Amino acid sequence: MLNKERGFLEPSLVEFEQRFYITLRAGDGRGYVSVSCDGLTFQDPQAWLWDDGTELVTGDTQQHWVKHRGELWLAYTRVREDNSHVFRHRAPLFLAKMDPKGPCLLRDTEQVLVPQRGARLGNFQVTKISAQETWITVSEWMQPVGCQVYGSDNTIFIAKLL
Repeated sequence: MLNKERGFLEPSLVEFEQRFYITLRAGDGRGYVSVSCDGLTFQDPQAWLWDDGTELVTGDTQQHWVKHRGELWLAYTRVREDNSHVFRHRAPLFLAKMDPKGPCLLRDTEQVLVPQRGARLGNFQVTKISAQETWITVSEWMQPVGCQVYGSDNTIFIAKLL
């Protein structure tokens, strides 16, 4: 349990290599991960870390699992110096491979799925289309007023993983 006013929010659950993983949004600016052998009893959630031990600061937003072609990835947004003008740092949208031994994220696998153009990219979805294709969909949420000066125009993005 997170001892904060809002606690944990927006869980994303996946089974991978006979274990269950849940990632959770929290109101403290972090994302959390927990592991279970049976899908019913989970370890205490731990803040997401990179494989070098540094913390992934998500800025109070959601994360989703992407299980694709035998690998497990996490889609997320995070705090960076160049996205402080975006509400809760919700752009760009990133993808990084998870190391199940950690569990942690492999920093050198991080890539931008959807660029930062001023508008937030929260509330994205992951859809498995086939064994070879996964889509991550999101639209630019045109808030706050003035975000269009960075190039946003309410575009709907479909990032296709092949």
